[in-house]
Amino acid sequence: MAEHEPAPPARSGSRYGSTHFWTVVGSAAGVIGAVVALIFGIAQCSGPDSAEPTVPPAPSTPSPSAAPTTTTEPPLAQGHAKLVNVEGIDLDNGQVRDQNVPGVDMSPSKTADSLNAMTDGNARFAVPQDRTRTGADRCAAIPTVSWTQTLDDVYHLTTGSHLCVQTDQGNLAELTLTHIPSAAEQYLEFDFVTRRSG
Repeated sequence: MAEHEPAPPARSGSRYGSTHFWTVVGSAAGVIGAVVALIFGIAQCSGPDSAEPTVPPAPSTPSPSAAPTTTTEPPLAQGHAKLVNVEGIDLDNGQVRDQNVPGVDMSPSKTADSLNAMTDGNARFAVPQDRTRTGADRCAAIPTVSWTQTLDDVYHLTTGSHLCVQTDQGNLAELTLTHIPSAAEQYLEFDFVTRRSG
């Protein structure tokens, strides 16, 4: 060999050059991978377990069995009160005050054996008789002739019994009696909820 002649390339022992071999293998693997992915994708979309969205169409009108939605207006006032002697309560806002302050709806008598309508006698009382009704319905169902300006014999009511009051502003309050007055304990105690009259 001449001094300046280039040496022949070294042989790697295979009949293909290493670069050419790996290019062919890589290309084939890519094509095979793409074909496999395509086959599995088609099989998933058309198989018996393919899940098309099973969302039923939204009805444009409610079904006949759907209950109408009603919103209950929050109470005007609610709470617990204790009335003694010359105290009264404005059931429209739940404030206990002197019985002679305008807006006071009811006040017990001096011995608490009766309840009196205050604010020019505009409030009315009734003891509900219909035990099948509850809440505001209990008071709303009382006939007009059953309402009075004075409720006598409060001593004979029982703890847990209900009393309805039409306020001087025409709203309805339901009272649940928690302490019944007596000759020894001359005060009335109750929970109340006042709602706007329908």
